[in-house]
Amino acid sequence: GHTAYLVYRGGGLEVVDISDPSAPHGISRFETMSNLADIAVADGRAYLAVDLPSGDCNRMQILDVGNASHPGVGGSADIQLCDSGDPLSIAVSGSHVYFGAESAFHVISISDPSTPYEVARVETRALDVAIQGSYAYVAAAASGLRIFDIRVPSAPLLVGAFVLPETTWGPDQARVITVAGRRAYVGRSRLHAFDISDPSHPLLLWSYRNSGIFDGFVEPLTAVAVTGSSAFLAQSFLGSAILDISACQEPRHENRRDGDNGP
Repeated sequence: GHTAYLVYRGGGLEVVDISDPSAPHGISRFETMSNLADIAVADGRAYLAVDLPSGDCNRMQILDVGNASHPGVGGSADIQLCDSGDPLSIAVSGSHVYFGAESAFHVISISDPSTPYEVARVETRALDVAIQGSYAYVAAAASGLRIFDIRVPSAPLLVGAFVLPETTWGPDQARVITVAGRRAYVGRSRLHAFDISDPSHPLLLWSYRNSGIFDGFVEPLTAVAVTGSSAFLAQSFLGSAILDISACQEPRHENRRDGDNGP
């Protein structure tokens, strides 16, 4: 649509009008009073991954954003999720929310958005989550790419896994993930592309070594998105880069936009 939702880790959600991409402007802001880790928006509702100050529990908050000028006016609901570390990612598919945290992957029913409840919990690191069809693709740090069959949301079934290739410091950590068609793109210091035509047997196609260096270290990826033949990479300090991934084995660096001091 013409609306973007921006998360502020300090505790706020900003709604931005992007009907004119060359001149985006803020419409409204909603204060959460706690750090936000991620957001997903579907059917007029925003689903927030909230890090509670106590450090023992997280919160998945549902916010009505049907009225972009006044988010939350239509009501809100939440559920606490404890003993799973910092919240890191959130995704929505159908009547369920998939919530990733440092040490657990939660599945939450939103069949009635006013009373969300947890239906499953998997003990795994889930730094980022992407949903496509009947599968959840999880960036699981040192455990690499993990693929779960979620046709029965209350019983996610691990069907595929792949530990990322070695780097100078050991196996690459799976920190970010996105899925586009029959490809999954995952990584941290490198971007790895997988053929997921058969989710039970992900096939590594290529690995791109991130060329960004900050203070003597390879700058880790903080987000990745793929559209057509381009991959858009975000980094905390070095801004963004665009890769041409049309050539499967050797993606070509297209452009880089320097950042300031990160988001």
